[in-house]
Amino acid sequence: MSWAMYEPVASLAPNPPQMKPMVQMYKPENPAYTQGLPQGQGQGQGQGQGQTQEVQVPTVVKKPAKWADISEYEEINDWVYILVGILVTELIVLFLVRLFPELFGKYLNIWYNRFKLSAVLADVLILALGIGITRYLYTEFIYPKHDWNPLYFTGSALFVQVLHDILFYLGIIQQVPKGHNAMIDVMKEYASSAGVRSILADSAMMISSVGLAMMFKGMEGHMTAFIGILSLYAVPYILETRNDYSTLA
Repeated sequence: MSWAMYEPVASLAPNPPQMKPMVQMYKPENPAYTQGLPQGQGQGQGQGQGQTQEVQVPTVVKKPAKWADISEYEEINDWVYILVGILVTELIVLFLVRLFPELFGKYLNIWYNRFKLSAVLADVLILALGIGITRYLYTEFIYPKHDWNPLYFTGSALFVQVLHDILFYLGIIQQVPKGHNAMIDVMKEYASSAGVRSILADSAMMISSVGLAMMFKGMEGHMTAFIGILSLYAVPYILETRNDYSTLA
């Protein structure tokens, strides 16, 4: 009897289709899993349909403009930058008058010799008054049409300053008799000696004050405060500096 060789029945069956391995989707339950992934990965998994993913838009910090807007008269804080700008301008003028007396003449030196801090206060406040008037005029009449423009504002401030100088000379300096007010007496002599140059000198101070105020507003606040305190500290020392006209009063 011969034994037949039989193959297993399973070998006669057709080969079953190859099944692709199932990939198990990992659903992170721990939020810390997504923190180490690149942006966009690991976010939004497990959310149902119809839910939108919020994307955070990075905020861009806008740097202050170099010539910042100081025209709005309701912005009381702008007076800090304006006064510091005027104070620095006054310090520069004192420095030039005391160290270069032959260029700026004796009457400006007499002005500071005789009235000292009162003269400084008068200079600072007349510039502040002119800029204050300019802010009102610019806000009401120029800003609605031209928005903020540093050149327009500076030109407006110059117009106010020149108009003030002319009216002050005609209405006060010429009208007040000599000997009635010591400060007006020195102004009479200075106006007679300098003429139109006195108006140009005031215009230069106005341009400097306005420009510095715009720059200070565009700087860090602590820097502006430091410059203002340093200028105020230096004023008395420059004021008492001696020159060829120091004995004139």
